[in-house]
Amino acid sequence: MKYHDQRRAALTLAKEAGATKTARTILRGGCFEDIFKDAANEVGLDALVSLVLQGDPEWAFNALRYIPNLGTHRDALLQKAAETPEVALQTLRSVPDLGSHGTTLAAKAGTLADPAGRISNLSLINDGGFVCAFTMYWINNGVIQPKGTTGSPVVWSPNMDLNFNPVKEPCSYFAASPSTAPLQAGNEVWMYVWVESGKDNESTFRFTFDPNTDQTANFVITGGVDNNELGYTGIK
Repeated sequence: MKYHDQRRAALTLAKEAGATKTARTILRGGCFEDIFKDAANEVGLDALVSLVLQGDPEWAFNALRYIPNLGTHRDALLQKAAETPEVALQTLRSVPDLGSHGTTLAAKAGTLADPAGRISNLSLINDGGFVCAFTMYWINNGVIQPKGTTGSPVVWSPNMDLNFNPVKEPCSYFAASPSTAPLQAGNEVWMYVWVESGKDNESTFRFTFDPNTDQTANFVITGGVDNNELGYTGIK
């Protein structure tokens, strides 16, 4: 379901439930976290989860991320999140402690969960109404990097204003901190985007680092600070 369709559907459910504050939050473009917080206060957790389960699977994914202490509701939300390959993949990447649901989610995600190709560069176009920058995460010997014990090991691209010109950096650029494990051929890599005064975004697409190719994974980020979307446009 597209963004505006989701908003309209959520607004209808909020009005039907008499959740006037929640409806106002939806109308002003509030993020999932703010919408769920208001809804939980207005209608209670049980009613909120019931409404979420009537909506798009992406609602269930975000409920798992932003609603604390879900208790027995967690299983139903994980089942809902497994209804589409794209949301199943998001849930696999971003929601901890999946238990037996991990197998179902992985099966639904299918080949989307496989590395999308071999690359040596990352590129981002900022088509959003905010300042952002990106970095790269990678897995070395089973540990997500960058990881260090002193200072900040994260290496960022230059800050990007709204600009249709892509910023491209080699994967090795992000592994320059001495406090991280080395970036090695065959490591799984992906993009993470910082959004100034907003919600960060992390790619669900992952790639295999190959220093012997000049291929680039290309992304574009769009939307507003609290409702941005990171889109993958392919390898070139």
